[in-house]
Amino acid sequence: AQQIESTSTRTVVGKHAYIPPEQFRGKATPQSDIYALGGTLFFLLTGSDPVPICTSHPLMAHASVSQELDRLVSGATNVDLQLRYATATQLRTDLEALS
Repeated sequence: AQQIESTSTRTVVGKHAYIPPEQFRGKATPQSDIYALGGTLFFLLTGSDPVPICTSHPLMAHASVSQELDRLVSGATNVDLQLRYATATQLRTDLEALS
C-alpha cells in the first residue's frame, strides 16, 4: 500500500479501505503492507471492500468463510500494530496451515 500526498492539498491517493491507520498519520511500516494484503483477502473472500480503518472480519459478511480464515484476515487487518501480524512470513505460515 502506498500513500502519496501533495504537500499543498494533502490529497490521499488510494482506496481508504486498504490503507492502515498508521499510514494516514504518515508513519507507514512493513506491517502497513500486511494490512493492505488483509484488505485484499477480505475482498477476495466477500466480493466487497472492507470498512476503512477497521479490523476486518469476512465471516460477518459471508457465513461461508471459515473461522480460521476470519482470524487470519482480522490478524492481518488489526488496527493495533501490536496485534497485527508482525511479518509476512508469519501470515504465510498461518495461511499455509489452513490448506
